[in-house]
Amino acid sequence: MASDFVLKIIWGALTAATILYAIIAFILRPGPFSLEGALPDPSRPYELMFCFLALAVLAASMFIPKLVAAGVRRQFSNVLQPSYEDIVRWANTPMIVLFALRESIAIYGFVLVMMGSPAAKILPFAIVSFVALLFSFPSAERLKSLFPDS
Repeated sequence: MASDFVLKIIWGALTAATILYAIIAFILRPGPFSLEGALPDPSRPYELMFCFLALAVLAASMFIPKLVAAGVRRQFSNVLQPSYEDIVRWANTPMIVLFALRESIAIYGFVLVMMGSPAAKILPFAIVSFVALLFSFPSAERLKSLFPDS
């Protein structure tokens, strides 16, 4: 089904970007590779803030795309038996919102590194973002699940 090919390209690009953020962080902050400083330091409030923000965005990514999909479906409520092509067209916006929310988690880690934290600080953010994106691959079943009444 070639119609969902564009969504798969976008998914692949954003998933690869999470790895690239980590690579760039280690290039910009060279030093010995150590996982010792990867976890957030409770004495640095901005690190905790970014962690809570990442968790909030991860939680939001589980329901915001469904809300967007419901709005899209209401716009096309006159289509009683949509084809797979219709569902793919309708799913573009909710899926891109899902991908963007989940990729933003890695960006929070990248911002931490740019604010002066060790490069290892990006690792938890990049890993969570990467795994979340892996679980949001735009398969036919996932796209159809956005519109259960169709």
